[in-house]
Amino acid sequence: MGGGPGFGSFGGASGTGGSGGDGGTGLEVVGSGITVSNVGSITGGNGGGGPTGTGVGGDGLRVGSGVTINNFGSIAAGTGGPQGGNGIVGSDLTIVNRGTIAGGGDLVGNGTINSAIEFTGGTNSITFNRGGTTGFSTNITAAQY
Repeated sequence: MGGGPGFGSFGGASGTGGSGGDGGTGLEVVGSGITVSNVGSITGGNGGGGPTGTGVGGDGLRVGSGVTINNFGSIAAGTGGPQGGNGIVGSDLTIVNRGTIAGGGDLVGNGTINSAIEFTGGTNSITFNRGGTTGFSTNITAAQY
């Protein structure tokens, strides 16, 4: 028995894919009066790639107001296409750093690295227990009022 006529593949015109998604936050702490002690690593996610652009890198540690951070390890942001994330983001922070805190870099070749710490307001303090500012890569930025 013979088969029926064969048909080729059917399909519509191809489309352009979307942008990659943004990287997630490594750790987000909601609330105040909390102490975060890190002895390992906290890392934000990398932004995803796509044909029309890439996603932004995620922040390493994003906290509410009035949080104390004791860092004995590494806190780092993710990388991203147009820009990386920030290492730590929050307001009214008390930071004791004995490790490393790093902002994430871009993936478009500009060599831009986001802030290691971004203070979003309030009164903030940093204590370095390794001497000087050792343990930071890039800047510390503060909100302007």
